[in-house]
Amino acid sequence: MSDLRRIRGQASLVVTLLLTAPLLGGQQAPKPAAQQAAPAQRPPAQQAPAAQAAAAEAANQAKAARLQRALTPGEPHQQLAKLAGNWRTQSRSMLEPGSPPIDGVGTSEVKVVMDGRFVVETHASMSGMGPYKGLGVYGYDNVTQRYQGTWVDTLGTGMLTLEGKADATGQLIEWTVAASDPLLNERKSIRAVTRHESDSRYTFTLIDKVKDEEFIRLRITYTRQ
Repeated sequence: MSDLRRIRGQASLVVTLLLTAPLLGGQQAPKPAAQQAAPAQRPPAQQAPAAQAAAAEAANQAKAARLQRALTPGEPHQQLAKLAGNWRTQSRSMLEPGSPPIDGVGTSEVKVVMDGRFVVETHASMSGMGPYKGLGVYGYDNVTQRYQGTWVDTLGTGMLTLEGKADATGQLIEWTVAASDPLLNERKSIRAVTRHESDSRYTFTLIDKVKDEEFIRLRITYTRQ
């Protein structure tokens, strides 16, 4: 009987040791892989502040470069600057289709202003209509990529405004001109063409329209003095 108690006691001790062995060793059983904690991730807004700052700086630099291109004179302005100097002019104008032409002679002085951004033309001539004076300002807008101009003279109180585009050669500019018509009592749109034949000669032609019929209202030939 005592042997049986001894055997039961030993068996109970073995079971106890088996159950408490992990605790006695000071280690826990490893968790399954699915239960292991995932690495911590930053919120999207905090993931890459350095990258966000670099992107913002690149955008600011692109804006600054675009602004600088818009402000800086380029090749079209250099072409306009070639007009600087004194010119002799010969003109022929018509009041309406089929009317007798009116011839005139005069001079123009062209100056470059605003650090190469614009040119100013001062014109004076004499024709069958009497003395005539005119003043024009011409430039090239880097933003719209169009030539622009204004013209005022002693034959009216309205301003002509011009917007034009050069052909592939850069020697011909086709203009859209807004002008006041005193007979129609309104602003209207007409055409004009500047043609550069050489560095010492060019023409300006103003093409008007009456009852859907186009005619040359004015042609001025410029010859460098």
